[in-house]
Amino acid sequence: MKQGVVDMKKLFIIALSVVALLFYSCGDKKVPYNYTTHHGKEFSIEYPSNWTSEVNVHPVAPFVAYSDYQTIRVGTRLIGGISLDSFVNERIENFEILLVGFNLVNKEINGDEAIIRYYTEDEESPKIETIMKIIKGKEHFYGADCSYDSEAQKDTVEHIINSFTLN
Repeated sequence: MKQGVVDMKKLFIIALSVVALLFYSCGDKKVPYNYTTHHGKEFSIEYPSNWTSEVNVHPVAPFVAYSDYQTIRVGTRLIGGISLDSFVNERIENFEILLVGFNLVNKEINGDEAIIRYYTEDEESPKIETIMKIIKGKEHFYGADCSYDSEAQKDTVEHIINSFTLN
């Protein structure tokens, strides 16, 4: 009799786990943006389809896409004998000078790619977080950056930044 009760408890726990798993996996899911891909000569990047995009805005800004609240910018710079690590450190030093309330979160350099995460915050402005991806090409550095101030925007920015690649 005791063995039957133990088996019933095990069966009940297994059934409860299966039901919980089914409910969890069928719950509300985030509806992702539909993304459009910009296929440039040098790089590709995805951005939400409902954003406006502009190509060759400036010789050093070959692509920009934006919504009412966010902007993704892709810029270029000649390498000119500088290493990726030196370029990233130069970017950070410039941000410290130019951006009020600049705070570096982290920088990661992996091969020919780097990610810089930072936020700006001061007494008069809310906290704005930014992710910048820099890729070293043959003759140019290519950088894409986008800012966010909410978790929903962060998911979009991470998707955009992760999609940024050289062709």
